[in-house]
Amino acid sequence: MRRRCATAWTALVLSVACSQQDAPPVALVGDVPITSAELRQFASNVLPGLRPAQQGPAARQSYLQTLIDRQLMLHHAHEIGIDREPAVWVEQLLQRRTYLANLYRKRDLHPQAQVTDADIARFFSEHDLGRERL
Repeated sequence: MRRRCATAWTALVLSVACSQQDAPPVALVGDVPITSAELRQFASNVLPGLRPAQQGPAARQSYLQTLIDRQLMLHHAHEIGIDREPAVWVEQLLQRRTYLANLYRKRDLHPQAQVTDADIARFFSEHDLGRERL
């Protein structure tokens, strides 16, 4: 199982890296590129109540500015050593484990856990649940 997760993780990282290299970045913050794929994913993950009032190119610029600001904060945090604090390492480990567990559940467990109408009917009939209660 560990090997399967490692293989899936490697494939995911490689596919993201390859897709990001194909398109030119929409912005560079220092030497860190921000790709159109990152921008699209960020925009799609913003909760409806937090989306900018603008639409189209103005909204895209707002999302891009947020990503640029975030990258600048990350750069400064790295410069002052926040990324080397034990609490950060623990949080990264927990987030990675949670992400991998959710990905495994979504890809491997959910497809196997499909319940058909026949399964439901059989369960109701076996447990005498097919009658109305008064």
